[in-house]
Amino acid sequence: MEGYRIYIDEKERKTVSGNVSATTVDGLKADTMYAFKVTAYDAAGNESAPLSKQATTARSSGGGGGSGRGGSGGGSVLSSNADLEDLQLWAKDTKLELSPSFAAGTTSYSTRTEAGQVEIAAKPAHAAAKVLLKDKVITDRTN
Repeated sequence: MEGYRIYIDEKERKTVSGNVSATTVDGLKADTMYAFKVTAYDAAGNESAPLSKQATTARSSGGGGGSGRGGSGGGSVLSSNADLEDLQLWAKDTKLELSPSFAAGTTSYSTRTEAGQVEIAAKPAHAAAKVLLKDKVITDRTN
């Protein structure tokens, strides 16, 4: 084995020799989720199967008035899990079909209705997460 290649979000960021057992990756943003992948490579450049892991960097310790994610500056820590457990749209008493069908990890949906107003019901997958619509927290349902 010649060395290791470190990928972040599918882009090669760093190469280290085979005798390195620890390294530091610089230039990451605070409170951001990254997908890491490490592969070993030989002298011919052949890579091993990757070792993959997702990690979220720590929140910035800098000042600020607390008007960032989550609203009040009470020091609450929100979840970095942006998945939803459930998402439903209703027009009057009719549940609207989402396209594609709801699935955790999907971030874009569409639906069609002639209703002038719809009701959104969204439930986060993690208890410390909040669902926001135009900077308003959705706790149960909202129009």
